[in-house]
Amino acid sequence: MKTQYLIFLSFALLFSNCTNREPGTTFEWDFSSPKKFIYSYSQIIHGENQFEKNSPLDKVDMTSNGFLNITVKENQLADLSLTDMEVHMQTYDHDGTPNTPIDQKAPSTVIQEMNSKGKFKVESSDIIFDILFPLPPNDLKEGESCEIPLSMPFNANGSILSVKGQHVLSFVGYEELNGYDCAVLEGELEISEIDKPSELIGKYENNTTAISKYYFSLEYGHYVGADVKLTINALMDNTGDENAIFNFYMNSTSENIFEIRLLEIED
Repeated sequence: MKTQYLIFLSFALLFSNCTNREPGTTFEWDFSSPKKFIYSYSQIIHGENQFEKNSPLDKVDMTSNGFLNITVKENQLADLSLTDMEVHMQTYDHDGTPNTPIDQKAPSTVIQEMNSKGKFKVESSDIIFDILFPLPPNDLKEGESCEIPLSMPFNANGSILSVKGQHVLSFVGYEELNGYDCAVLEGELEISEIDKPSELIGKYENNTTAISKYYFSLEYGHYVGADVKLTINALMDNTGDENAIFNFYMNSTSENIFEIRLLEIED
């Protein structure tokens, strides 16, 4: 299992559509001057994989800690990066006996050119941050919700399928966090709709769900924190295809817990 794959998940944002039409609260980053937002970043992963039917599960636990940085440039666009990532990985034998743990540093990753509404110039960029730090595309009043359609690529044994769903954000009120009076958004995400082509023989499923809570400072125009619980279930099974050059089976579950908190802002 590749560490970088576990840390980053690729999502493609298709388009946005909010339910309200009257003026409300605008959620937007303050990119008016160069600065650097530095956040603590923690991700806990519990993974289970099965590569043959009726075989024991391969289990892995992983913890990643480091910094998420948003660096605003002179052109009022920002570069996002994960830096100083310390990764602790624990695998287990089929009887549950833990193997020797692995501790390593993950390479820094940078995604460039994000605007103040959280959109990237290059749409194919990895935009996991739309899951970690989503912004309603239109104004919201307290008590209103916004539905953001999403699409995620799914590598189904060499075929790239599109899995569709939505992220519903609800503006539920205000809370104080780290000295900031924050607007609170609650998120419910589900991406599970697959239009499987008839040419593709077998069973292919990918179900991604998340329950999240986000804290945004409307006064200062930046995120203060986010708590995200993300679960991915994937199944690929073409063992019933007699014409396949080789048969393939994989059943996997990944539970991810993210915690992000603002540490400082460098001018």
